[in-house]
Amino acid sequence: MESRKFKIRNLIMKPKTAGSKTTGVRYMLLTAVVVLSLASCATPMQLAERAFASGDYNAAVVNALQALEKEPGMTEAEQILYDAWMRANEEWQAGVERYEDAKAVWEAEKALPFYDKLIHLHTLLKNARRVDFSPDPDKIREQRDAVVDRLVEMHVFEASRLIVPGTRDEALIALDHILRARELNPDYPFIDNKVKQIQELATAKVFVFTGPEGDVTLNGTEIVPAIENGLERLDGVRVIRVKNRYAAPIDDNYKADEFAIGHGANLMLHVEPATRRSVEVEKNFSPLSGAPWGRETLTLKASATTDIRYVLINLETDTRVSEGTFTVSASDNGGFSVSAILHQGEKRQVDLGGDTGFRSLLINRAPVGMSELTLRYQLKIYDGIDVNDYATASTLNLSAALYGTWEKIELDEYSHPAELARITDLRDHTFWLFDAIAYDAYSD
Repeated sequence: MESRKFKIRNLIMKPKTAGSKTTGVRYMLLTAVVVLSLASCATPMQLAERAFASGDYNAAVVNALQALEKEPGMTEAEQILYDAWMRANEEWQAGVERYEDAKAVWEAEKALPFYDKLIHLHTLLKNARRVDFSPDPDKIREQRDAVVDRLVEMHVFEASRLIVPGTRDEALIALDHILRARELNPDYPFIDNKVKQIQELATAKVFVFTGPEGDVTLNGTEIVPAIENGLERLDGVRVIRVKNRYAAPIDDNYKADEFAIGHGANLMLHVEPATRRSVEVEKNFSPLSGAPWGRETLTLKASATTDIRYVLINLETDTRVSEGTFTVSASDNGGFSVSAILHQGEKRQVDLGGDTGFRSLLINRAPVGMSELTLRYQLKIYDGIDVNDYATASTLNLSAALYGTWEKIELDEYSHPAELARITDLRDHTFWLFDAIAYDAYSD
């Protein structure tokens, strides 16, 4: 052992090489190993002395008893055992006396950790059969049980006092008391019923309504349910849902608070949105592989940004709990886009009929040296474009867009532009002839 200590001492004193990070890391690891090795070499007697010096009397007793097992009658171990026993009983009993008779329940609870330490100490010496110390863990346990019974009664009393008549804030405090009472004594009479009763009183019952906004339905058919669904995911919250709700500015709620109270709410969340909307067309150009032309894809992107002012009101105290503004933004293209083969061909005069007369139309003709059949094949293989017989590369054949069933789409059948989004067959459709008809301001 002496030779080992000498080697360890030399290793610790050895300086690390300057500028060597690896050597420094090794030195730190080696130091940690040395410290652990020295700790593992400590005898139970040494560990008992260290524990006693740090005030860990139970650990001092455990190590002193281990030392006496190895060497019965060791004077030093007996002395540590006696000193730890006397000091622990004196200090921990003083802690018990300081707190157990406190009038405030949470203050009185501070006696329990001292009881637990005393029970552990007496159990250690009883199991070691040290009758000379007269250990009596059962007696201390009885004293602790009596204190626990008193604490349970105090918690139940405080909980009952706070809920009559009581606000929700007081019910939250009462809930802490009754849950602690059940934790200390799960068999207390009707404790589960009392917990449910107080949980109901402590539940936040929120009524949500919105202020008017031009872009949003007055009764908030979209924003209010979204907020309600989010609130219902929170513990201890219940949403008061009603069919008819107010839509009023935050600064003048037109007695919406009375309406909320009448429906059992104790909190009211009033939101007032202001929305900005925009629609953009995103263009993307990509060259075709099957022909010396290009394809332009148009994607419609709708965006909206809403600034939501909110006020949370405690209806029981008629006070504002919090207020502020937050912003929500969203954008979507609905997966809807169309594309067109850009005009690379000649200009033709097309008679559109009626009063419109002739107009110019750019068309794509098959490139020089490429047959129509080759063009169709290459566009299909390399670009995924099917050229239908009704609109070829060499003939001018105007045709309305068709459904996937080849049924003609009559756009005037739709009463509102939003209904056009239902034509899902047009998604990712490539138009062979593009609407590049020349026009003038007088007739078109």
